Amino acid sequence: MKKITLTICLGLLSFLLGAQPRPFPSERMSDEEILQMQARDIVLWLDLDKQTEARFIKEYTAFRKEIDAIVKNVRPPQENNKEIEIDRAIQHNFAVSDKILQTRKKYYAKFKEFMKPSQIQMMYRIENEAGRRMHSGNDGRIGNEHGIHHMPPQREPHGPMPK
Repeated sequence: MKKITLTICLGLLSFLLGAQPRPFPSERMSDEEILQMQARDIVLWLDLDKQTEARFIKEYTAFRKEIDAIVKNVRPPQENNKEIEIDRAIQHNFAVSDKILQTRKKYYAKFKEFMKPSQIQMMYRIENEAGRRMHSGNDGRIGNEHGIHHMPPQREPHGPMPK
């Protein structure tokens, strides 16, 4: 009887261990894949039609690439640096912030050609919250002054994503 019980327990244990989710592959997603995923999430949130979706993805991709290229130039001031070097780094970061602001204004004008300001505001909010989730381990909810909104429903966007 003990042998049968032990065999059943071992069989059940092996079944449960085999049913565990597999770990994610060690390979990291490329920047392009991350950008496409972000664009798809925003498209789902805003529920854009096919024509607007294609234009949005084109402009959003260009916008994010331009911002990312600017941000790569940011140099945080080092604690051990001399005061002059710290001042230069801070001044450099001000210049980078100005470039980011000019880029955001440029693309706001482009987005405004085919989107409502409220949609653009939501896009910025989604980006902001996505960045927070990446750094804080948030559970996928977007909060604002009116409450908490869950990420968009898991559905296919309007056809395949244009490249």
